[in-house]
Amino acid sequence: MINGLVLFGATGTASEKGLVVSTVQPGSSAAQAGLQAGDVVVRVDRQPIHQAADMENAFAGADGPVGVSLSHSGSVADR
Repeated sequence: MINGLVLFGATGTASEKGLVVSTVQPGSSAAQAGLQAGDVVVRVDRQPIHQAADMENAFAGADGPVGVSLSHSGSVADR
């Protein structure tokens, strides 16, 4: 849950750095995108993510595939 929101098979919480992924359901869109527990979602579609509403807005405005930038073990990677 990202501040009460389950998103594409991943759950998480807001932090100062972004949204921290807590769990990823096997076979979900989140798993297929390579999200792992402990990842921090820092950007979606080039928009900084600080809270669940930022993420909802980024996905709501998308017409197709959306790029996601994750921090994992201190390195930021685009997916």
